[in-house]
Amino acid sequence: PSPANIDARTITGALSNGTDVAMLPKQTRGDTIALSLQFRFGSIDDVTGRDVAAGLVASMLTRGTENLDREQISRRLDELKSRVSIGGGTQSVGVGATTTREHLPEFLALLAEILKSPSFPAGEFEQLRSQAITGLETGRNQPQSVASRALTRHFSPWPKGHPWYAATLDEEIAALQGVSLEDVRDFHADFYGAGFGEISVVGDFDAEETQALLEKHFGDWTTGKPYVRLPDPANPPEAVVRNLETPDQANAAVYRRAEMPVSDSHPDYPALLVANNILGGGGMKSRLGDRVRQTDGLSYSVGSRFGADVLDPHATLSLFAIAAPENVARVRTAFDEELARFFEEGVTEDELKDAVDGILKSWVMSRAEDGNLSGLLRSNLQYDRTLERSAKLEAELASLTKDEVDQAIREHFAKAAFSDFAAGDF
Repeated sequence: PSPANIDARTITGALSNGTDVAMLPKQTRGDTIALSLQFRFGSIDDVTGRDVAAGLVASMLTRGTENLDREQISRRLDELKSRVSIGGGTQSVGVGATTTREHLPEFLALLAEILKSPSFPAGEFEQLRSQAITGLETGRNQPQSVASRALTRHFSPWPKGHPWYAATLDEEIAALQGVSLEDVRDFHADFYGAGFGEISVVGDFDAEETQALLEKHFGDWTTGKPYVRLPDPANPPEAVVRNLETPDQANAAVYRRAEMPVSDSHPDYPALLVANNILGGGGMKSRLGDRVRQTDGLSYSVGSRFGADVLDPHATLSLFAIAAPENVARVRTAFDEELARFFEEGVTEDELKDAVDGILKSWVMSRAEDGNLSGLLRSNLQYDRTLERSAKLEAELASLTKDEVDQAIREHFAKAAFSDFAAGDF
């Protein structure tokens, strides 16, 4: 489906509490429906000191409601041929779900019960906390976990006590040990609710009936703490190189990262997407894949990632590789040389064509999957966009020239300050 076709068939509106709604009714195999919901709440001041409890609320929601225990919720979802995934943090809760036309009314009633009336069973809370702490302890000496956390802490500008502070492993474990079930219950009571958020529905349903159901279950559920966004522009730290010891580990992890003041509305954003695909975002068919795996034989897992924020000038380029500890120096040399060549020579015409074709095909395939499309429609509501923006971005990618990509690489990637963290048994 083309972006214009999707926009023409999408019905937008709102619930009485201000929650935005997008609906795309269409025939589907099995009468399936995909839903995406996100509700935001609170200011940074509101959630300060309560971020640990906030992080546990979403994971507790499907572990029991006032009327159903965890097993009964799971059985009820199976009966309704439905699936639900809930994730949350300090200022939002998000839901991804699938159901069918026949079961939509009952599923929305169940989802509302899960979100609005959790029982927070004490046994489930202790199990969740124990699992979280065990997971953290398991990563204490794992190279990927150690290097990733150290890199995150280096790039985090937020001081201790701020909800976005990047904690040490021991700090995170201590915070989990210190949080109480009452803290989690209170956070849900104080913050959870709709009003600042979006709901999107894609699939086989009647739009009027679905709007009425959404209004019934979520239209009068309003957060007690209005959402206030905190800007998060790029704040690049000094470039450093660090080696971190993880004794008795067969593999080592190498992460290299830089930040730059670019949002996804920046004129160079399309060129940077393509540049990253050529550098390492295209997997083994990329500069880093060719060099580090195919030529040097140093790693089976190597690549790069690039992402830019929607609202703030904040983009990140990351390179990564898993290798034997004795090969870390050679991986770093390969990174150095491939980046230097990338910055100096830019891309080739063939690389440009292959990258653009691959990205455009992946976007078309993604839109053809209703779960992805539902997420895209919800995101567009949040950022006041339509798929016209997607069409414009695709046209910009298709018209890119080698000179434009090379210039973007030199203007942004080449000027960025890269930090490099490796963990292993050195």
